[in-house]
Amino acid sequence: MNKKYILLLLTFVIIFSSCESGNSEGSTSTTNTGEKYRTGTQGLLISFVPGVPPAKVFSDSEIGAIFEIKNKGSTDIDGAKLYLTGYDKKYLFGTSEQEQEFALGGKSPYNPNGELIELIDFNTKVQRLPDGIDKFTQTFKGSLCYPYETLASPSICINPDIHSAQATESVCTVKPITLSGGQGAPISIDKVEYDSIGSQLVLKIYISNHGKGIPYIKPIEDCHKSLRYNEVGLINIESVSFSDYDLTSNCKPNPVRLVNNKGFVVCTIESNDNFGSSSYVTPLNIKLSYNYRESIKKSFEIIQI
Repeated sequence: MNKKYILLLLTFVIIFSSCESGNSEGSTSTTNTGEKYRTGTQGLLISFVPGVPPAKVFSDSEIGAIFEIKNKGSTDIDGAKLYLTGYDKKYLFGTSEQEQEFALGGKSPYNPNGELIELIDFNTKVQRLPDGIDKFTQTFKGSLCYPYETLASPSICINPDIHSAQATESVCTVKPITLSGGQGAPISIDKVEYDSIGSQLVLKIYISNHGKGIPYIKPIEDCHKSLRYNEVGLINIESVSFSDYDLTSNCKPNPVRLVNNKGFVVCTIESNDNFGSSSYVTPLNIKLSYNYRESIKKSFEIIQI
């Protein structure tokens, strides 16, 4: 009887341990997913639904444009706008401006794919063409404008004694950090160079545009027609910090202007305590913000009947 009791107890322990192990694996899986969701170099993706508009349409008939939008990045979108332009208002949509506003969630630890589909539909009637015109080509251009952000937290080595004899005893090495694969946004932080000299730390952060659109920092309204050359390619440096030190106010230039889709910002900070008495590894927290515009177009032929 005693042996049977011991055997039953051992069986219960094994089953309980298996359950605990299963929960642990599940937790680890969730953590791994959370670590991976902020990757990639895409934000919102826009495309025409196949066949809408069709390649040919008759006058006095209905025509529409349906756009499929996917959020492949890691920022939740609220207040994004889609503008439909590129056509002669005399024959399509009349004189009204065609625009729609929408929201779309991004990737997260609990939704690694983001909110994939938002269908935006525009419909109108094709007017009759003037006498003597048998066919007429028009174009629908969809301009997508939305706010987005880029977050990165690479680990850096803070070594107050980097230029002293004690440097060889450091727990880490001060060296450039290359970030590959993006941070779940069309604007990415690609590299961080830094050096600490006594009480001063200097960082150089390299930024690039990997998307097909253009960044800007003006309000989103009318972005499809109001952006000038000197207003595009701008990125706001929202924050740069590590441990208890904030470098944001000493980041220059801010905003950063991208030239040929690349740019950099230099951040400096002075510390009364030389950033500590010994070397250590700490995350460098970087946040960029911007608006982003991307456009697609599709032509079709109107046939007079």
